[in-house]
Amino acid sequence: MDYKCRVQKPTGEIFTKVIDAESKERAREMLLEEKLILLKIEKKNQSFYFVRQNVRLIDMIFFFNNMEMLLGTGIPITEAITVVEDQTKNKYFKTVLQKINKDLNNGESLSDTLKKEKGFPPLVSAVIKVGENTGRLKDNFKMLHDYYLRKLKNKRKIVSALIYPVITLLVACIAIYVISTTVLPKILNSGIIGQTDVGISTKVLMVISDTFTKYKLMPFAVLGIIFLILNRLGNTTFKKERDMLLIKMPIIGSFIKSQNMVQFSTTLSVLMASGVSIIDAIDIIKDLFSNDVYIEELEQAKEAVMQGKTLSSSVSPKLFDKVVISVINIGETTGKMEEALDNLSEYLNDDLDTNIRRLTELVTPVSTILVGGIIALIALGVLKPMFSMYSNLSNI
Repeated sequence: MDYKCRVQKPTGEIFTKVIDAESKERAREMLLEEKLILLKIEKKNQSFYFVRQNVRLIDMIFFFNNMEMLLGTGIPITEAITVVEDQTKNKYFKTVLQKINKDLNNGESLSDTLKKEKGFPPLVSAVIKVGENTGRLKDNFKMLHDYYLRKLKNKRKIVSALIYPVITLLVACIAIYVISTTVLPKILNSGIIGQTDVGISTKVLMVISDTFTKYKLMPFAVLGIIFLILNRLGNTTFKKERDMLLIKMPIIGSFIKSQNMVQFSTTLSVLMASGVSIIDAIDIIKDLFSNDVYIEELEQAKEAVMQGKTLSSSVSPKLFDKVVISVINIGETTGKMEEALDNLSEYLNDDLDTNIRRLTELVTPVSTILVGGIIALIALGVLKPMFSMYSNLSNI
């Protein structure tokens, strides 16, 4: 992962440096080794429009499932990866597997190779490394397969919940564009209707019609640019403020918290079952999160755990569900953290399903009302002048 760092030399010179490291902590250590003072650090955005290409979830699931099966037959890792490479149809993933095999043939371990390959999340290399050290590589591939399969299912549920309102709004916008640029101008330019005959809805459509007729698709381009600028600011300068605002919103905030709790509990479960220490586990989970509020919370929790406190007492109940904190506390007390986290993951996944349904129940009527309003605007804007036209014709 690339980090953009603002650093200062012992001489006082300040400059920007990009560091490729697994985490912010590792980036700080690398800068310290170079005797540089870190002033500011943030994840480097690859481009204004595009993000770095990663291995798709479906390809990772395919890889983990096949590696578990092939290693169970006793064949070497390089041969197993070659088999998976021959079966995959994704060109990018095929290239990634070729790089992995090349590094393995050069004497590197699989975990080091996956760690170096930026297409995989840091969780993968950490779990595989523990599997290599304990001789449970096959079992750890199964853990990763089950984890990412569940993640894919949750992602699909969210997409399916949002696809209907997005499509309906898109169709409504296309309809208002077509009617305001084709049907309405013909009616208004007939010469029979005077400006006094049209109402507010027709005037709104006339403005839209004139805008699209004069500037074509330029308004869409302007709106797209504004969206990209706001999105850019929301992902950089005002990201923490935006993330906090989303968390505080009704329904949407509950959904975000539920989604983050599922990711936290399932990832921690996999890492603890693999034998990763709690400190390293928090570090890995933190890098998987995209919400800056939760990232900061986990950084503080890590510092507290390093000072001897328990994880359950180090996280805020404002961001972490009380049931999550209670279950972690029970796991810490009984020494059965893995079992407690497994049960917690099942409960939280059910809770996430409930929040997805609630989000769908919110979005669907809102989108229906918006579409209804657009249809009403079109109907009033078009039908009222038509009735006026017929009325004027009958008076001739």
